[in-house]
Amino acid sequence: MKKKTKKEHQALSVKIADGKLVISIGINVLCFAAENCERFYDGDKDEYNLKVTNKRRFAGEIVRALEREEEDGTTPVHVLLDNAFEAAMEDGCEGVKRL
Repeated sequence: MKKKTKKEHQALSVKIADGKLVISIGINVLCFAAENCERFYDGDKDEYNLKVTNKRRFAGEIVRALEREEEDGTTPVHVLLDNAFEAAMEDGCEGVKRL
């Protein structure tokens, strides 16, 4: 029998469920990813220089950052989806045709 993972430890998941595209990640995994992000690596010290001190608050700040709108209303999530649309088309995805 497969061991059930706690929600906080859920790996990054992208799936279709109930007619929706669902992107989810457990808060502990999100924080681990942030703490090990190459953008926060200091090669001179050979260490990462980010430590999450409040996981729930940090996760909320990530939500805020993902929903932050530019002047034209675009958010980082819109950019993520635009990049995925383009990559899928370049890979010859099915279920769509270019007009």
